[in-house]
Amino acid sequence: MREIEREKARQAVERATREAREREAYEACDKEATEARLKSGRAVVQRAQVEARERAAIDAKGRAERAAGARQRYEVIPLSPNSGLNEWFPNCDTLHQLIREYNAAKRRN
Repeated sequence: MREIEREKARQAVERATREAREREAYEACDKEATEARLKSGRAVVQRAQVEARERAAIDAKGRAERAAGARQRYEVIPLSPNSGLNEWFPNCDTLHQLIREYNAAKRRN
């Protein structure tokens, strides 16, 4: 009888040990799967952020190109590496005219 009880006790201990190991393995696997899902979720978010930045850059480039097309360009004659002569800008005052107006205003005051 004692041998039967010992055998049953030994089997119960083995079964409990085996179940504990299986539970630990399952929890470890579940933890790894959860971490993998979290990592893949982060990757999706990062990918979406990169795509949003790319779209913003493309939109900004398109706006800049449209604005550049709307700008008027003027000819420049280079005089030296650091200076040049611009084409005449319509509806602008000459430097001589600005100085004359400045001196006239100074005399009045």
